[in-house]
Amino acid sequence: MWTPQNLYSKFILKQPHILFGENAMGGLKTLPMSRLAVIHGTGINERHKELITKSTSAFSIKFIKKTWADEPTRKSFKENLKDLEEFQPDVILAIGGGSVLDGAKILRCLYEFPYFDIENNNFSMLEWSTKFIAIPTTIGSGSELSSAAVLINEEKATKEFVVSHSFIPEVVVFDSIFLENAPKKVLLLSCIDALAHLIEGYVSNVDNELIDVYAEKALSLIASNYKGILDSDKCKIQNLQMASYFAGMVQNHCIVGACHAIAHQLGAMNYPHALGIALVLTEVIKANAKNKEALLKYNKLAKSSGLGESYEDLIALINKVKSELSLESEISAFKDDLGKMYGNTILYENIINDKGGQGNPVVIDKAYIDAILKSLMV
Repeated sequence: MWTPQNLYSKFILKQPHILFGENAMGGLKTLPMSRLAVIHGTGINERHKELITKSTSAFSIKFIKKTWADEPTRKSFKENLKDLEEFQPDVILAIGGGSVLDGAKILRCLYEFPYFDIENNNFSMLEWSTKFIAIPTTIGSGSELSSAAVLINEEKATKEFVVSHSFIPEVVVFDSIFLENAPKKVLLLSCIDALAHLIEGYVSNVDNELIDVYAEKALSLIASNYKGILDSDKCKIQNLQMASYFAGMVQNHCIVGACHAIAHQLGAMNYPHALGIALVLTEVIKANAKNKEALLKYNKLAKSSGLGESYEDLIALINKVKSELSLESEISAFKDDLGKMYGNTILYENIINDKGGQGNPVVIDKAYIDAILKSLMV
């Protein structure tokens, strides 16, 4: 099992400037910029573009629609990279969900370091010449605070990571105006993704006492505010944005576990990331809770956050959020796929080798994966 190097876990990375709350976008006006490139998905409208334009001091702005459909792939950057090279921005703003932000990180890297090789990225990045702003339009992806960018390797049918602390943006904006038109189902699934970040990070074999506090606070906020999504309660949604930030802190400092390792492979099978997380998270918790040390950590998290007394309270909360989602058809389709997944040697190898699962408190091996997939078939 992977073990952290000496003192690996005993740090907190420098954080971005965080703009949050009502009219958070207004804080961008003081950020020096000349040529602003805005990388976005399909979720932003003309009103959003107008707000971005009014909220910045750039002399020239170019809106660039991402060229990847769902998750970014190695081959999907060429057209957008050409746009950046022609425009030559000094600030890059990425607005969207996790896949938009991840793709924008890679684009920025390719734009500034043309020699960068995704397949062999063992080099220390130089100082950036551009500034990077991230504006998440979902709750819970954590990409806006992550040192990793995730993309699909189509040939190997798996997700792969490019990791550098240099990927952390200079500025992150949490403005609820960009969540107003987001489907409630997407936001609720994103909350489960945030829950996975904080829960898996808390029990990770990368132990970090300072970061544990963020996990406890994030869990408390999600439990108290997730129903605000159903009521479009702006105050509660802003609280969930803060919970997402805290959970993202946990994910980026304490490597997550088996739930993410499995969900990353589901992503290569065209399952949206947050849905993959929602489908497997409770069974991973049950499997890990058979380990005494992991059980104690789960119980401590439930108690310290005020949620309850044991890991069963964590599972109950996840199931409550899932009950608002009507996932019957997705669960049925997933059970059909489980038969193909069970015993699949390549899939198992990808799960075991997935960098996102290396913090799991229990060894991820064939027997472990077999047990989880069997429990999901029931």
